[in-house]
Amino acid sequence: MEDIIDPLVFKRVKSADEIQKVYNFNVEVFSDGLGFDWSLDNLKKEMKKGWEVYAAQLGDEIIAVIFQKLEDESLLTKHSQVKMEKRGHGLSHRIKEYLENIGKENNCKNIIHICEVDDFRMISLNETHGYKKTGRKLSKITLTEWAKKL
Repeated sequence: MEDIIDPLVFKRVKSADEIQKVYNFNVEVFSDGLGFDWSLDNLKKEMKKGWEVYAAQLGDEIIAVIFQKLEDESLLTKHSQVKMEKRGHGLSHRIKEYLENIGKENNCKNIIHICEVDDFRMISLNETHGYKKTGRKLSKITLTEWAKKL
């Protein structure tokens, strides 16, 4: 396994061109676990609902997509899995650390992470970072939430 030496950068997606790049980059990586079917229209709908979208990038390569939204005193988050060939380098942990720092910078009391109930990689990641399952189920497509006090 090669070492990853590029810094992981989080770039906010705003323009139509940036949205298109995120959508086109690798549909298969991002299609599961976000609570909606991966399509350009649905990606835009999530943004209209107030979700800020970030591309997690190594150089010019998008390796994951992050959604975050401030609500009350919490930071709501959901994110895709890391691109398959980049797994095993601790990048998912760096994404969690990034989100926790965003929560702290915004004086949030909690981070609420949303994922599918059968996404065992994400569940393990949540548990490793001290998130607790709230027991609250969201939507008809078996989403659940995890919370961490900051």
